[in-house]
Formats: sequence, structure tokens, C-alpha cells
Amino acid sequence: MYTRILTANERKRAQAYLKANGKKSTPIRQLVTRSKEHLPRIEEDLRLLKEVLDHYQHMMKRTLPEAHMA
Repeated sequence: MYTRILTANERKRAQAYLKANGKKSTPIRQLVTRSKEHLPRIEEDLRLLKEVLDHYQHMMKRTLPEAHMA
């Protein structure tokens, strides 16, 4: 599993773009194009990860008292 979505350079460029009141550059255009292409999958994966974490935590709470009784 990757621990990030953006590279350090992409993150810096995105932050600089926001501070520059929308001055477009080639790297920003590339970032926007790739974002439009990949964002649906990223959001789907994030939703799935959150669902797994919620289920895992729920199961831990459910089985925790049993572990103490053994």
C-alpha cells in the first residue's frame, strides 16, 4: 500500500498554485488531468479502507471481552 497520493513535488506545486491565485503551468495542467482521471478510483479505495477499518474496530470491540475471560 502506498502511504501517499501526491509526490512531494506535486504537493509543493499544488500548494504554490493555490497561493498564486490560479496561475496555470504545465505541471498543474498535468496534475489536474491526472486527478480527473484517477480521483474516482482513489475515492473508491479510500471508502473501502475506511469500511475495513470500521469493521475491524467493531470486531475488536466485540471480541475484546472474550479475550479477557480466557
